[in-house]
Amino acid sequence: MPLAQSLWLVHGDVPIPLFRIFFAGMYALFGVNEAWWNLYFLSLVLAVSLTALAILIAVDTNLIVSSLFFLTTISASVWNYDPTVGYYSMSMYSQIGLLGLVGILAIIRWRLGGSFVYKWLALVVSVVAPFIHPSGAYVPMAVGGFAYVNELARPGAKWSPLRMFDADFRWLTIGLGAGLLVFAAYFAAVVHNDAFLSMAHSPLSAVAVIKSAWFLFSQGVALELYRSLLFPLRRADLASQGIAAVAFAFAFAIGGSLNVTMVQRRTYLALLLPSVIVIIVVSLGRRLTGIDDVVNSVGKYNTYAYLWFSIANFYLLSCLVSKIPKCWREASAVLAVLIAAAVFVQYKRQDNIFRTEAIRRGQQMDHLVGVFRSYADSTAPAPMHIPTLDGNFIYPTHAVLLYRYNLAHYRPFFQGFDERLTLLRNTAMDNWGKEGTRTVPSLRDATDPAFVRALQTNSDLQSLYLDSVELEPRKTIRPDAQPLRLDGLAIENANVVSRTANSVSFTTAGGALAMLMPGDWDPELAHVLSMNVSAIPDKLPPGEKTQFEVLFEGQLPIPYRPNRIAVPDGGGVVSVDLLQLYSYSLNPRVGKLSLRFPQAGGYVITDMRLGR
Repeated sequence: MPLAQSLWLVHGDVPIPLFRIFFAGMYALFGVNEAWWNLYFLSLVLAVSLTALAILIAVDTNLIVSSLFFLTTISASVWNYDPTVGYYSMSMYSQIGLLGLVGILAIIRWRLGGSFVYKWLALVVSVVAPFIHPSGAYVPMAVGGFAYVNELARPGAKWSPLRMFDADFRWLTIGLGAGLLVFAAYFAAVVHNDAFLSMAHSPLSAVAVIKSAWFLFSQGVALELYRSLLFPLRRADLASQGIAAVAFAFAFAIGGSLNVTMVQRRTYLALLLPSVIVIIVVSLGRRLTGIDDVVNSVGKYNTYAYLWFSIANFYLLSCLVSKIPKCWREASAVLAVLIAAAVFVQYKRQDNIFRTEAIRRGQQMDHLVGVFRSYADSTAPAPMHIPTLDGNFIYPTHAVLLYRYNLAHYRPFFQGFDERLTLLRNTAMDNWGKEGTRTVPSLRDATDPAFVRALQTNSDLQSLYLDSVELEPRKTIRPDAQPLRLDGLAIENANVVSRTANSVSFTTAGGALAMLMPGDWDPELAHVLSMNVSAIPDKLPPGEKTQFEVLFEGQLPIPYRPNRIAVPDGGGVVSVDLLQLYSYSLNPRVGKLSLRFPQAGGYVITDMRLGR
């Protein structure tokens, strides 16, 4: 897909235009050579750390405390994920974080008597940040908020927000607001036909935002910073440690603020404000629902909330150092450095789960790419037209891979055969990544016969294309077909409670099998299976959902696996397109369609249809 066209597409649920341009440039220069990508990311993280250190020095932080800050923050687990796993697209958040740091450092330098160029630099980075990723909208808010609160530390300061429209700040304020409005217009133009922030972990509500903010601050910010000071609680659960960390954070903030000057207190608040803004923006956009959402996403949600919180707290610590009696200052400094060094060494010696994950990820991706490279070698030099793979087919046997990426997302690694490869999809398949595929009306007709033959004998291809998956429901509720008659439906291993022409109710100890259609048919003429189903399972393990299975046979001599369908909570309409299954969509004829209910319990099925 042309780069210009991709700028109007969403990544997940948001547009990322400038990051697409950057990634396209990196890929054009370095391909998938990990050495250059690692150098890029390590340079980016180093720039972030040094800019954060420069901010502390610019606000007159003690040199020893600044050194402690640097040791502490580079030892934090928030940096583990990106460089260790090699998930380079996560670096968009580091790019945004760096711009936020540069913007606020520029404000500081400008207000300390530096050139007006610093003011315009702060404005430029603030306008650019949201176009890397919409979460970058926190940057103009953080820059404007810092500039406002920081002014309160100056002589003759006033609390009125109109201060930001005085001569010095007028065009900065207007520029920040205009930049956000331009981005909002672009965002609306790109996603106006899609659900708003559909990848959020929970529906939008005040309670959801507050809960998300609590989990993010307690686990990803306060506990991350104060973990080493709470070592007596190291065997407690994370929720208890989080509460203790928040209590410690508030005690330090309140106690410290009461023992510094007004100027220092307001500078501390100005440095703390970006952390608060990041937490609010993340909680509005992603609405985290629990501790795992924070812990398992280290580096995605909490890195810059943590970093700004650390900057503010180390600044406050520096202000309090002057309260230490002179006879104790040198000894205190040595002790603090030794503690920080011990924490750093402990961090370097601890198990890094992400390093282990990175090794397994590399092995799994090499295996995935190797399957298609082997097939490509067997067909060389002929062009290849084969079905793409939806992520739910790849993920079960490659679960370490970070997300349910479709096969099209791995095309950069198909060097040597990608130029003769056409990945095919039909409209029943996942839309994500379709830019790297060709949508065809008939997957069966468009696929190379050589691939279909390989699918009959190649066990690696079979494990990818034919294994059991959970079927994705479709938005269209009813197919174009009459309801199947259920009054004569034979159900094995079940006790039928009641039945009519349009409904059947039964109980089973597990393994009930209902033959829906014993004949055979063209799969492209009848492929949307729809029904209203409810279930009352006898025993369901916590976190497990009630499912039933769809089974069928076909003309092709390939393995046929059962595929799962989830019963909606409380019952409801289920509609799935069987053409998302390659064993169905590639077959000339299919038949013997049946349903199996492996879980014990009671089931009610009504209004069952199979059509187009």
